[in-house]
Amino acid sequence: MTWTKYHTNLREVLANLFPETDDAKTVAVDAGIPRAHLALKSKPVNNWQGILEEALRRGVVPRLIDVALREYPGNEWLRAARTDRDVPVRVEPSDIDWAGPDDPKTLEKALGHQSTFLPIHFLEVGLRMAAAVCRVLRADRETGTGFLIHGDLLVTNLHVLGSEADAAGAKLQFNYQETPEGRAAEAVDWALDPGTGFWPVPENDLTVVRVSAGACARWGAVAVGAAKAQAEERVSIIQHPGGGAKQIAMHRNIVAYAGEKRVQYLTDTMPGSSGAPVFNNRWELVAVHSSGGWIRDPGTKSINFRNQGIAVGILREVLARFKLLAE
Repeated sequence: MTWTKYHTNLREVLANLFPETDDAKTVAVDAGIPRAHLALKSKPVNNWQGILEEALRRGVVPRLIDVALREYPGNEWLRAARTDRDVPVRVEPSDIDWAGPDDPKTLEKALGHQSTFLPIHFLEVGLRMAAAVCRVLRADRETGTGFLIHGDLLVTNLHVLGSEADAAGAKLQFNYQETPEGRAAEAVDWALDPGTGFWPVPENDLTVVRVSAGACARWGAVAVGAAKAQAEERVSIIQHPGGGAKQIAMHRNIVAYAGEKRVQYLTDTMPGSSGAPVFNNRWELVAVHSSGGWIRDPGTKSINFRNQGIAVGILREVLARFKLLAE
C-alpha cells in the first residue's frame, strides 16, 4: 500500500493522543510491530510517521487503530478512520510560537482561581450559537468546521476551502449532531454559492464565502463584534472534531495569550475543528480556530498540543475590507 492523506491525518491524530515516546512504542508493539523495528525520537509527529510507515508495510494499520481505540473508544476521528468515514482536512501540526506562560502550573493556578458558576441562560445562548455552526464536507470527503455570519456568509479556514472550486464542490451540513438520546439527528445539507461571493485571505488562513439564500434565517448567525480575548479567561469552541458530530469543548479551556492577531488557548480540538468559532463566556466571538503545535513544557517530559486561533479583530478587518461587515 502507498501513503495517502488518510495516513497523514491518522499520523496527526495519533501524535496528539500519544505524544510520549513510551506510549507510542506500547501502542505500536501491541499492534504487532516488533520493538526492534521502532526508531523513535522526541517529536511526536516524527515518531508516528515512522510507526505508520512500518505498520503500512506490515499491513497492520487497522490493528494499530484498534489498539488506539481501546484507550480512546469515544474518539470520533479514530472511529471514522476504522469505518472509512469522511476524514478531516489535513493540517500540518508545527512548533507554533507559543506566547503564553512557559510554566504549566501558572495556567493550572489560573484555572483553579476562577469561579465555575455560569448563569443558566449560558446554555440557551450556547444552543443558539451552535445552530449556526456546521460541518464542511468537501468533494474529496475531507471535512472541516465553519459558521454563519450575517448576510448568508460562511467563515472557515483557507485550508478548509482554499478555492472557488473547493467551495463549489463542498456542502454544509447543519444539525450534524446527536440527539439527547444519543442517536444521530437529522442533518440538513446546504449549498455554498461561491459564484456570487468568495473571499480568500491567505495571509490569515481565512475564507469567507456566500451560501445559498435563507441560511441565516433558518440557522441563525454568529455576530462578529469587537470583543477581544483576555488572557486567563475561559473560552468554548463549538466544532466538528474528527469530522464527527458537533461537540463543544468547555473544560480546561483557558486563554494563555491574547494578541491583536492571534489567540492561544488550551481548549481541546482535533483535526476537523479547523474553522470553528471560539467564544468567551458571554458567547462573544473572540477567534476563529486555525491551528495547533507541539510544545514541550519546560522542566518536564510533557509534550502538549497547544491551540491557536485568528483574533476576531482580524476577521472584522477582512469583512470591512470587502464591505461585508454588518454593523
